[in-house]
Amino acid sequence: MKKLMLSLCLSLACAAAAMADTYLGYTNTHFERTGGVRLGNSEKQGLAIKLTSEKLDRLRGKRVLGVRAVFGTSNMDGLEFFVATSLDGEPLYSQAFGGGSPSWKEFRFDTPVDIGDADELYVGYTLTCMQSYKPLQFDGSKGLSGRSFYYTGSGWLDCQGNGADLGCPNIQVIVDDADFTDITLKDLSAGGYYVAGQTYGHGGQVLNFGTVPIGSFDVSFSIGGGEPLVRSFTGLDIAPGQTFDFDLGEYAAGEAGNLDFELSVTAVNGAATDADPADNSVAQAVYVYPAGMRHSLLLEGFTGQMCDNCPAGHQAIAEALASYGGDVVEVFHHVGFTPDDFTMAEESFYLNFFSGQQGFAPSFMVNRMTATGNQAPAQSPTVGSVIATLMQAASVQPYVSVEVNTDYDEARRHVKGSVDVFTHVMPDADTVMVSLFVVQDSILTYQVNGGSAYAHRYAYRGSLYGQVGVRADLAEGATVSLPVDYVLPDAIQSTYSGTLIPTDPDRMYLVAIVSRYLIAPDGTYDCPVYNAAMVPMCADNHTAGIGGVASAPDLAPVVAVDGGRVSVSGDCSRAEVFDSAGRLVRSGSGGSVFSLPSGLYVVRASGCGGSVVRKVAVR
Repeated sequence: MKKLMLSLCLSLACAAAAMADTYLGYTNTHFERTGGVRLGNSEKQGLAIKLTSEKLDRLRGKRVLGVRAVFGTSNMDGLEFFVATSLDGEPLYSQAFGGGSPSWKEFRFDTPVDIGDADELYVGYTLTCMQSYKPLQFDGSKGLSGRSFYYTGSGWLDCQGNGADLGCPNIQVIVDDADFTDITLKDLSAGGYYVAGQTYGHGGQVLNFGTVPIGSFDVSFSIGGGEPLVRSFTGLDIAPGQTFDFDLGEYAAGEAGNLDFELSVTAVNGAATDADPADNSVAQAVYVYPAGMRHSLLLEGFTGQMCDNCPAGHQAIAEALASYGGDVVEVFHHVGFTPDDFTMAEESFYLNFFSGQQGFAPSFMVNRMTATGNQAPAQSPTVGSVIATLMQAASVQPYVSVEVNTDYDEARRHVKGSVDVFTHVMPDADTVMVSLFVVQDSILTYQVNGGSAYAHRYAYRGSLYGQVGVRADLAEGATVSLPVDYVLPDAIQSTYSGTLIPTDPDRMYLVAIVSRYLIAPDGTYDCPVYNAAMVPMCADNHTAGIGGVASAPDLAPVVAVDGGRVSVSGDCSRAEVFDSAGRLVRSGSGGSVFSLPSGLYVVRASGCGGSVVRKVAVR
């Protein structure tokens, strides 16, 4: 009986000791069993977190007992955990273990490590596995710069610099029992596109790094040193090791330029400060663009006259654009299907945006970026996919303003001037290209499933700056000007069919595009568009200043909608209404009033006062 009682006491003592252990890290412990990743090309992979001196001050005299971690796969070799004062030097302690698994598991050290008086400690692991496996696990929360690192094969890099929004590593340090209150403010996610005078919603995320539940705290937020917005959060129950997302509501930046977005947390659980106030504030320099600056998205469609599904794709794009309502420049390439009467030789370049996939139509891409959840920039058009991709692109800052300033000699059909690119913020790109397209709208000719007089919208008819454009050497705060000098021919000959398509001065446009140009190591093209501009080719185009809006004559046509009636006024020699499938359904001139059934339409009005294209919804 005594032996049994002794064993029971020892068991209870061990259980009590285990319960007293403290688990510390920057993760909220969330993981997806199939959510593993690889960082870098090396078979050797690794993750580590840093405990700063402020964190260690709460733990002096205690020991590191081991590590708790989760992995993306169990297919690994050479798993080794370490504790070190530097990621580049010899560790204070390391120990090999049999292997990890895609579930949380504790790895207890044979010899605990005294924390001592170190200024900082790194705790992590390395392993090896074949490149077909993804061993690293992150929690998907907001990240922390300078607190988590990954192994590249030749050294360690900050996880926040890898270009992926992964959150924090799923690593927790097991230490002796500790008791302290400590809130950690995660990195401020303030990247994106901001315009002076407009309001934006802001928020953030905190982590309970300590061992005491957090019930309340205050947040202060300001832009450019302006009057701070202060909000209190009470009635909370943030458990140790858990995160909390907070919303601050809308806040406007009153001026343009490089401004500091500043966020700080105070009054944690009602106290003046917590155990580590060093990580209670974050700041990020953000560029706020001038009010009135034009940011146009570029939507490029892939289509073909013999493509039987393309009219439906065109209709989905038209409906999405009418719903979106933002400034979008459209260009349609007749590639991705059988070459037809529109296809130009230089358009073969754009097949690269299918990223190795077989070309197909109908397809579209916005700003040549890969949309969330897609493998290539080009994707199939649905109303939902177009709107979602437009919204994603609209949140990315444009870096530059682009304006087309030209004069038009009607007698000679000669357009001359410049494309002017002003750099607000230097993009992270070794090579920036400027392209200048010739585009013709509403060419009435044959289309499968569209009839013999289908309106082919914004068809690409050639490039004035070559297949991929010309290089622009940008400099922040400076303007780069590229010449425009072009005589519009009576007809443009398509490359593959040899068909001569007559040009119509009222329907010709110049489209200027500023983009990055990079061929990735895997052969895919990484060429996101920063900004674009479209102007009528056969008209004078002048801006009030870089980033401004092109001036228009007072008599420019005006399109208005009133119930089921669409009216066109102003100096207009021709007015046309197309349905969402691209079919011409009404025509007239200035002063015309069209009665239309409910639906989405494109109205084109042109004359001496200029040219106007407007998407309208008739209810």
